Amino acid sequence: MKAETVEMIRWFARVAEREYPPVPGTLAMLDLQRIRTDRGYGLKCYLTYLGTRAAAAPGYVPGRVKAVSNRSRRGGSFPELFSSFYHVLPYVKRNPMWDEQLAGLDVPACVELVQRGELSSAFAKLKVRGAGHKITAISARSCGLH
Repeated sequence: MKAETVEMIRWFARVAEREYPPVPGTLAMLDLQRIRTDRGYGLKCYLTYLGTRAAAAPGYVPGRVKAVSNRSRRGGSFPELFSSFYHVLPYVKRNPMWDEQLAGLDVPACVELVQRGELSSAFAKLKVRGAGHKITAISARSCGLH
């Protein structure tokens, strides 16, 4: 990665950490090498990060993770699987599980884009329902720097 790209990412990281302090232990708990190679694991990590940052209701994050796991084994739709684990009416307008783009989200490919300095491409690929500009940018830089 070019030195100026790394410096730009670090600048955004400093701004993000000042405005949105890191969730304690979030990155330390992740297997960052696995995020770069395992699409299912990357998606689970991203959905967990979104839920943590957005202060999702209890049960949202476990429901999301279980839906991703079951979809990788048996197929099915994310809304249907999520509803089977989370039995309260979900806030569909902001829930990424109802975003059609989620099925095609490839977190390892996004990490690779960040490392190559193609930040806008990675940002566009990580954009799903419920992930605002700041959360998308913070998660892109978090995985790309490590």
